[in-house]
Amino acid sequence: MSDNGGVDVLIVEDDDAIDSSLATGLTSAGMSVRRVSNGTDAVAAKVPDIYLLDVGLPDFDGFEVCRRIRQL
Repeated sequence: MSDNGGVDVLIVEDDDAIDSSLATGLTSAGMSVRRVSNGTDAVAAKVPDIYLLDVGLPDFDGFEVCRRIRQL
């Protein structure tokens, strides 16, 4: 959980329109939202409570992101 008691969500999405819509909805539901647009930044980010992960990312696919974060 984030410092404010809400769920910490990391959106991993390279499409700004999708990213923005998701962030708006999640924030309005009281969640703390962070956003990155590629797999490298997702793997390097502070581990959230929940990842929302796009499969098609510019550097490597979302399945590889998932494999890497499972090893953390």
